Amino acid sequence: MHRFVPALVAAAALGSAAPALSAESSGPTHVVYGIVTQIGANSIVITRRDGSRVSIDIAPAQAAGTTGVLYPNRPIAISGEFDRAGRYHAEAIRSWYELRRGVWPADR
Repeated sequence: MHRFVPALVAAAALGSAAPALSAESSGPTHVVYGIVTQIGANSIVITRRDGSRVSIDIAPAQAAGTTGVLYPNRPIAISGEFDRAGRYHAEAIRSWYELRRGVWPADR
């Protein structure tokens, strides 16, 4: 029986340009989980597990075609990087419905 590998499935679902959400990948090293609370033209705001709100620059993910459709109050996983000023720049965004079932991994 083959083991289900979520990171590989996520990369396949997002297309070849999308980085895998895996610590072993050469792509982004940070993955953030949250619920979408606001959607702007080039940014979103999410609420994280601890209740903090984070503004995320989604322009890089939009340029790569790895955002999917974003909806308010939906759970997502975002892979990307923080810049020196502490702003998060998303490289890939995908649904993460496990949050609704109580499976909320720690950000990394």
